[in-house]
Amino acid sequence: MNYPDIELINNEAIHNFELFVDGHRSFIDYKIKDNKIYLIHTEVPVE
Repeated sequence: MNYPDIELINNEAIHNFELFVDGHRSFIDYKIKDNKIYLIHTEVPVE
């Protein structure tokens, strides 16, 4: 798999940027304040 082929999804409903690779979900929680995006928490699967 090539990195350019991985779609970055902005899940605005839960304030996450998400990536799905081989069926596994990784995400970054974010908050927007004063036209800035703050990256708060990241989770990736063990796989």
